[in-house]
Formats: sequence, structure tokens, C-alpha cells
Amino acid sequence: MHGSLQGYTLIDMPTRAQMEEIFRLRGHAWQSRLPDFPAPSRWEDPEDNECLHWAIRYGGEVVAAARLCLVGSIDHVPNAEVYSGVLPQLTGMIGSFNRLVVHPAHAKKGLSQWLDRERLTYADALGTAHLVGQTFAGMARIAALKALGFRVVGEANAYSHGPLRKMNALLARPSSAASTKPSTVVLLRSHHSHR
Repeated sequence: MHGSLQGYTLIDMPTRAQMEEIFRLRGHAWQSRLPDFPAPSRWEDPEDNECLHWAIRYGGEVVAAARLCLVGSIDHVPNAEVYSGVLPQLTGMIGSFNRLVVHPAHAKKGLSQWLDRERLTYADALGTAHLVGQTFAGMARIAALKALGFRVVGEANAYSHGPLRKMNALLARPSSAASTKPSTVVLLRSHHSHR
């Protein structure tokens, strides 16, 4: 699948116009997946100008996107508060996998895995020591990240700012079925264990 899927095109340096499509897709994808989540119609983060982005187009529109932020300290990753006290001491360059979204009409086609592999390849080429991420997406997403060498290191802390802080209330709600209650886990991949 590296390179292309039938009809899909990878963009590894989105233009400003494509970034605007990504910002709109973020809100739409989250709202479609979690109707109780009050996602903004346009979701741009301050870190967007400092991070690397990938997008996938289909039929002339962005249908999936992901971000990789490279930093020297875990304190500088986006939403660093979710990792506080969960991760071991990390040294060296850290890459943060975040803001992965897929349009609901294009879900379950391997687009998330394609974006993960692209980000992983880029981070490895730079010699990134550690990759971190967190997910609400459940066991299939966790399994896909484990297949890339990530391991679950614990439960994420609550968000303190940005649109995802609204997830705190959803995570705290009692659920009639434990399997339907959203939760978030922190994942870590250390480069030295994958040489």
C-alpha cells in the first residue's frame, strides 16, 4: 500500500488551501464519530504551523489527514498534559503522532495505517528516538499501532485546553456497557528497540 491505494493520492506537504480542508475535516470526522462531542467546524491548533502534515485526497478533496510534531522534550508535544506522569523519562528527539482523522465515508480502507507508515518512515529517517501518541479509537487502532512497534504504557490524563478538553466530560460519564465507554491510552515506540 505504500505509495497509493486505488483512487487515493498522498500529499506529504499540504498547501495552505489543503490545510484549510484538513481543519474542516477534523471537526467533521470527530462529530461524525462521537455525536456528543461538540467539535468545532474548523479545528486549527497553534502547533499546526510548527508540525508536519500528511493528507490523502480522493475525488478532489482531502478525506484523511495526520500530523507529526517533532520536539526535544515531552513537555513540548501538543497536549503534553495527557502524558504527564504516564511516560518514562525520554531523552532525544520525540515525535508525537496526533490529529489523525478520516472522513467517515472513507473509514476502514487502510488510510489510517497508510498515514501512520508515512509518519513512521519520516520519523525513523530523522533518527527520532521516541514516538508517542494517544488514542480514543479503541482496540483496532491500538492493534494497528502495536503492529508498528508501539506499546501501551498507561491511561492518558485529562486534557486541559483545546477542543479535546471537552472529551473529559464524555470520558467521565457512566456507561451502560463498559465496552462502549470511551477511554484513552498512551502509546510509546522507542527507536532503539526496533533497529
